[in-house]
Amino acid sequence: MNIHFILHETFEVPGAYLKWAQDRGHNITSTKVYEEEVLPETVEGIDFLIVMGGPQSPDEDHQTFPYYDPNAEIAFMQKAIAADIYIVGVCLGAQLLSVAYGGKYEHSPLPNTAPYDHILYRHSPPPEKTSPAVHLL
Repeated sequence: MNIHFILHETFEVPGAYLKWAQDRGHNITSTKVYEEEVLPETVEGIDFLIVMGGPQSPDEDHQTFPYYDPNAEIAFMQKAIAADIYIVGVCLGAQLLSVAYGGKYEHSPLPNTAPYDHILYRHSPPPEKTSPAVHLL
């Protein structure tokens, strides 16, 4: 299987996804957006697309992140959708994927402090009070 990663920042690594792919002998390619690498022109030859996270958002301008083009990534993901390619979006990647499918997203009312802090959810019970089923997810 040919797996392509889109990586937005040096600290947003593919971790377990990469290890899983390597352990199974899959062919791995990547686009390092933070190094201003250009996305492939086509999705031909890609069987599985994994779009990782980052501090950006789907409506980001080039002022803060001049190397990041969300519209190009969304268009690339739409090509993958049309070609019936497997896609996983992680954090920012999931936001981009929702837009590629025609969905909407909202900015969080809480600041994005990851990966340096824990994310706090205002409406979720503390972990010790969640059901065992939640921990299985």
